[in-house]
This record gives sequence, structure tokens and C-alpha cells, in this order.
Amino acid sequence: NAATGGNPWNFDRIDSNGQVTQWSSVSNLLEEVKLATAKQTASGWEQGQLYFGLGTGLGLAGRIGRVSADGTSVTFNWANLPPPTAELFRGGLTFDQTGLFGGDLIAVTGRPEEQGGVRQVWRFNSAGAPTLVTSIETGHLEGVVVLPNDPVWGEWAGKLLTGNERDGVIYAITPTGTATPYFLGIHPEDFDLIPDDEDLYCTSYQDSDG
Repeated sequence: NAATGGNPWNFDRIDSNGQVTQWSSVSNLLEEVKLATAKQTASGWEQGQLYFGLGTGLGLAGRIGRVSADGTSVTFNWANLPPPTAELFRGGLTFDQTGLFGGDLIAVTGRPEEQGGVRQVWRFNSAGAPTLVTSIETGHLEGVVVLPNDPVWGEWAGKLLTGNERDGVIYAITPTGTATPYFLGIHPEDFDLIPDDEDLYCTSYQDSDG
């Protein structure tokens, strides 16, 4: 619901029968709202907890919010970047399920593309404590995923992927923060890891200008 200015709320819950209901009291988040959900209860995380970047709607740059697993409890300052950093968390969030990044929540920052400058990749433990993974001089970062250390991924095995959609760059980042750019003619917005026993669903739309 970010396209409607986050009103009357931002998050919906869709049941298996297609019924749509309000999910939490979160509202007034603008633009693209990036989120991640804890997949299991372990290491201080609770399965079903929802984490989201506050983006531009509430003027709370550098913060990640959390919604409880049942949707009834919301905090807008679960995690905060240390000053003087005030980057917007509108680049992407994901959970490390490989253990290579400590099982932490991974978050990519991103100001509006036209502002340029440095973009950052952070990891947060279950207490919300931030650790900087790396900083990249690039106009935009969006989307993030952590790949398992499996040779099927070649040079990307065991690394974190994020990318610059505008310039067509994919960055492969090691747990120690070394970032290697790949120029493959791909303009990535999101990265999704689909298990081989599950399906990928896509939508198609017509560009309003064409």
C-alpha cells in the first residue's frame, strides 16, 4: 500500500482462501517498502516476525521497524544506524539462512538515485545491533540475497548479492566485506532464492509509456 501513501495502512495479510485483512497498524510509509520475515525461531529471532525499512514516509532515516508475529505489536525503532549515518533503508532486507553472515538480518541502504554517493550493506543481530559489512561507491543498491556455499553458484558461492538496477551491476560480497562488481547486462531490482522443490511465480504488465 505504499503507492497510496501508506493509507489507511501499509501491510495486508492474504489468507489461503484469498481473504485480505489489515496486518498491523503500520501506515504512512512511502515509495517501495522493503521487508523480510524471520523463517524460524532461533538465535533470538521469532518465526513470523516482520522487519521493514522505514524509507521516506515518517522522516526516520536509518531505522528498521518490527511487527510481532501476530501483527499486534509494532516498533518503529527496533534498530538504528549509529550517527552520523542516516541512510534510508529502501534497498532491501533478507535473512542470512546460510550462517555465513551469522544468521543475521541483512539490510541494504539507498538514498534516491539522483543523490549519488556511497551505499552500504549492514547486518543486524536479533538484538538489533548493527555491523557494517561494506560500503560501495555507487548510485543505487537494491535487492539482496545470501547464497549458500555450494559450488553450483561458482564464484558467487557463499557470498551476498546486491545490485545497481540503474547501471546494470551485480555486486558479490564476501562475509569480510570484499565487494566484486559484475557487469552482465542485467539490471537487478530484487534477488530471490527459490528452492528446487518450489515454484517461481511472475507477473507481466504493460509499460504505461509503450
